[in-house]
Amino acid sequence: MEASTGDLCSRINELLCECAGDDRGASEGEADARKFMPLQLLYKLLTKEEIENAVSASITKDDGIPFYQEADTVSWIVANGKRIFAILVVLGNQEHLIPKFIEHDFETFDEKLPFPLDLLQKVVPSIATEFHKKQWEFVSPIWSKNVIHRELPPDIRLPFVYNKKIDAGGFGDIYEIRLHPDHQVVALLPTGGDQRIVRKEFKSALFERGRSSRSDPTTGSSADNDYTKELRNLSILNELKHPNIIELLTSYTYKEKHNLIFPLVQGGNLGTFFRGERPECFQLDETFLVALCGLSSAIEKVHYYTLERLNIDLIGCHYDLKPKNILVSGDTFVLADFGLSKLKGSSESPKDLYEGGGGDYLAPECEDFSEGFMKNAISQSSDIWSFGCVIAEVLTYIHHGADGVNEFRTKRKVKIGSSRMAAFHAGIGRPNQGLASWLQNLEEEPTVYSRHLVGLIRSMLDLNPDNRPNARQVTARLRHITVQTYYSSVRDLYDTLLAKLPTSFEAYAESRRIKSWGVVFDTIPSELDDGRILRSTDKINLAAVYTCLRSIQEELKSTIQRCENALSPLFSSLRLLGDELFDLLPRDLEIRAKALWELEMVSSEDLGELLKTVEAAGAVNNRISTLARIKRMSVLAAEQQSPVATNLLVDPKFIKKLGPCSSHTHAVVTSTKGGPERNVLIEWINYGDLETILLEKLFARIEALAALLNSTSLTDFRILHCSGFVHESTEGAFGLIFDFPKQPSLSPKSLADVITETSNLRERPTLGSRFQLALTLALSLFGFHKVGWLHKSISPYNVLFFINLRTTRASRWIETPHITGFNHSRQDDALAFTRGPDGNETIDRYYHPDYSQSVTPQIPYRIQFDYYSLGLVLLEIGLWETLEEILKRRKRKYASKREMLEDLQKARVPLLGHFMGTDYQDAVNACLGGLGDAKVRDPAEAAALQFKFEKEVVERLRRCNA
Repeated sequence: MEASTGDLCSRINELLCECAGDDRGASEGEADARKFMPLQLLYKLLTKEEIENAVSASITKDDGIPFYQEADTVSWIVANGKRIFAILVVLGNQEHLIPKFIEHDFETFDEKLPFPLDLLQKVVPSIATEFHKKQWEFVSPIWSKNVIHRELPPDIRLPFVYNKKIDAGGFGDIYEIRLHPDHQVVALLPTGGDQRIVRKEFKSALFERGRSSRSDPTTGSSADNDYTKELRNLSILNELKHPNIIELLTSYTYKEKHNLIFPLVQGGNLGTFFRGERPECFQLDETFLVALCGLSSAIEKVHYYTLERLNIDLIGCHYDLKPKNILVSGDTFVLADFGLSKLKGSSESPKDLYEGGGGDYLAPECEDFSEGFMKNAISQSSDIWSFGCVIAEVLTYIHHGADGVNEFRTKRKVKIGSSRMAAFHAGIGRPNQGLASWLQNLEEEPTVYSRHLVGLIRSMLDLNPDNRPNARQVTARLRHITVQTYYSSVRDLYDTLLAKLPTSFEAYAESRRIKSWGVVFDTIPSELDDGRILRSTDKINLAAVYTCLRSIQEELKSTIQRCENALSPLFSSLRLLGDELFDLLPRDLEIRAKALWELEMVSSEDLGELLKTVEAAGAVNNRISTLARIKRMSVLAAEQQSPVATNLLVDPKFIKKLGPCSSHTHAVVTSTKGGPERNVLIEWINYGDLETILLEKLFARIEALAALLNSTSLTDFRILHCSGFVHESTEGAFGLIFDFPKQPSLSPKSLADVITETSNLRERPTLGSRFQLALTLALSLFGFHKVGWLHKSISPYNVLFFINLRTTRASRWIETPHITGFNHSRQDDALAFTRGPDGNETIDRYYHPDYSQSVTPQIPYRIQFDYYSLGLVLLEIGLWETLEEILKRRKRKYASKREMLEDLQKARVPLLGHFMGTDYQDAVNACLGGLGDAKVRDPAEAAALQFKFEKEVVERLRRCNA
């Protein structure tokens, strides 16, 4: 039995761990002082059977455990005293003393270890000293991730299995350490990854017990040393859980030295990073930009600390931003070393007296070298200066590597006071000419981002602190630059893909979609002054945008690789990522980008390309396929080809005229097959005594227009279904036949009629419904232009509402408008047949002044003229008064329509700002101004003009609401 107990003693001693590494915390003569017992290994060894064997062996001794206490002793050890039992075993078979501890169980459980010497002298006087010394091996602390500080007894053994100094500085030393897994309640770092951590050991222990900053770190009070400041700051910042702010795992004081525990960042700091070659994870320039965005976000969070769940708002500054205090973790920059940082209440003074730090990256206002290094009051703008310095060195490293950074530091060396420094300034208010020259060279680098990044750096390094952007603006600008850089890369990759797959419609469609997205994104202002960047980007998650673009970049590279390996690529992933990219835009910009994509996809006039779009777009976007089909019919008509079989011509004998309807005719059409009559609207085109050749052209145009309107099913066109056309040769007229909506008992009313009949305020349509009507008309015109047709006759007489007068209140009459008046419409082609104004004075008022001139030859109708007519209708909707009534109120005779327009713009359009808001007023002004009078010469210019209309008219109307 003695052998068995001795064997247990050996096995327990074999479990003892000793710290490895060059810095073990004790001299070679104190090796035993470093050993500690891993508790879980001990508990695994001390099974009930092992304990029973050891207790049984002690029964045979003269002073052993009485046999009748054996079972109870074993139970007590298993439940309460395995460590006490193990200590007695390794002290040389002293386990027979267990009953002495059981007698004092009110305070002698394992959890009460370590025991004071005076207690041990009462319980086990014969081995009190030995037990007191040996117990420290068995009481190493169990660590957990928290910010509650621990003060450890000087005799305790730290459960380090590795402890090596990796850096030293004036504040203290940095050690890489590893904790034994048995001494972590939950792993301090996620399992499966690198479990190494570091401790920052401060050189002196000035820890002040009971300070309020420890008990309540949000009060703003601070201790007087770097350790207590950094502990407080990190404890507060830990609540943010920001991936670019170093995480405080825990802290403790041991042998009068304070320690902070952090995860190990293997990449070292940015200072050492600048001295080496580019690592694999930073091979792409874009990776640096993303890392800078993350770092800027961290600085922003320090400057504007908000913890919503506790309703806490603080303002902060780092005050020691420099490469050495920025760690490199994989492809991420991590902000560290908060010993000089300040976090205080948002109502407190934003300035603090400079206390040190910064070095070459110090802002000029921090210290006045000409006045004996006098320290000045500084604020967050000093951090912005230092961050600008860091960005300048990062940009230098990207383009010129480690040698470039060294050269940059040499070039900017300047004498300030009695010191020669590589600062970024030459003293308060004095620029560093070496810096200016270096930035000029960086600005000329042939990359998408260099010029923009240098512009940002210059604004951050403004000698006047008040002129520098704030952290929010810097973050937004960096993200904007990053998005632009990724977008440029994606666009180039799509060009490469199209070169490899020139016949792939899917590749072409996705390429055009991304480019449309880019055009819209570029409309977001990125200026730093007066806070505009915040208002422009507060609805868009730029970080999510460049993350999505990075995924598209990776997918494109993979797709191109598959092409090079003679494999057929799939585009489903690119399509889904494209959807995600569009979804990240604010709703108004998303709509605009989709509209531009549609314009781009149907801008061609080539019949073959349009046919390909019709056939292939169905798998990509049904709407684009429909638009391309309609556009193709427009081109066929322009070339005087019959786009469809002439089965839409209706014999006049099947038409019964009932009377006028606005400027058109209400009729019924009987079916040749004996079906029911249907109510229709007929729009007439009178041709008079046209020559035969012109009549043939007109017939072809009417046929094409009828086919176009017959096939158009897109709801945003807001047109009635065209069921055919009729030719009454005896009357010298063609008629386009439109079916009434299918609901019974509907009466058609024009917008002019509705405005006149609802002039009473109680009957007037709501403001919201008028906004919606204006938007609907603009969208309808936009859709019509998109497929290459001009309306040519927009007026309130060609906007119809089909109303059930018995059941619908007057205030709701305008909810379902339909655009009519296509009897003047034609394809947007300079050579297309056109007839000019009819001579009807009421209708002619809506024609553009240039088009209504009596000149020969007749000025060709162009797209801007439709915009002008729409502008007059929008003016009527805004003032809720017909143009005829508006002009009567003016009581003026106009020498020309140009004079009428100028008078309306001066006297009536400004009223819209009061009645409808400035967005509505600006939209009307844009229409009346024609969005530019230049002639459209090619499809690209037409698409650009239509996109301008969408942006300056449609988008403004979309923002109007009530």
